[in-house]
Amino acid sequence: MLFFAVLWSVWLMRYDKVFNNRVPDYDTIFLLILTRLCSWLRAIYSDFSYSASDLWLSY
Repeated sequence: MLFFAVLWSVWLMRYDKVFNNRVPDYDTIFLLILTRLCSWLRAIYSDFSYSASDLWLSY
């Protein structure tokens, strides 16, 4: 699932760069990857109780 969260985040970053002329901010991309990963895991496993900030602090 981490692979797909990274892939989707990079895809959206590339889209913003190409079509909106935005400069990628890699810290924000990293946090978005963690947020997507946590929300997707929470959607599949209802007992997953970690948030992106929990994972960020344990990093």
